[in-house]
Amino acid sequence: ETAVVSMRSFSFFPKFPRNKPSFENLNQVERKLWLKQLVEAVNKNIFRINKTNMGTTLLAGNRRRDKVTLASVGDSRAYLYDPNTPTQIIKQITKDHVWPNTRGILSSVIGLDKYIPKIGIFDFTIPKNGSLLLCSDGLWKFVDSDNIARIIALSDSAESATTRLVDEATNNNSDDNISAIVIRN
Repeated sequence: ETAVVSMRSFSFFPKFPRNKPSFENLNQVERKLWLKQLVEAVNKNIFRINKTNMGTTLLAGNRRRDKVTLASVGDSRAYLYDPNTPTQIIKQITKDHVWPNTRGILSSVIGLDKYIPKIGIFDFTIPKNGSLLLCSDGLWKFVDSDNIARIIALSDSAESATTRLVDEATNNNSDDNISAIVIRN
């Protein structure tokens, strides 16, 4: 059923502005607005066909070389790994949409209501030789940021980093869906 929702959602993306040759040529304000409209359109479509009382998180974005514009709803996260710093830090880019003083109860999700309470939009640059990690809470709740950085640093490709991160979450008994994508610059 998830695949059906995804396929149907895809057909409801907003039309790209006709007066612009490509997404990459939009200015920063136009890119953010278009991405917000895309997320709202996907949400309305999923809400329309949703027969459960459940929602989902979402990360959606566009990358042009080292520049990224990313939309976030829920508690799926984006992290930047920078090997050029002395400590080879990993930094969380997105902010979790959770109610304060709860154990991770989401305050914003896709598909549960006609309107999304909060959409985070982020512009950032992937550092030279750095990596971008997009992941679900099934990964970040079971692999701490130091181990995420270590695995990315020791992996010889984005694909092997992704596989190793998912394996680590699984080995740490993750009890949630594990999704991960590593993108290298």
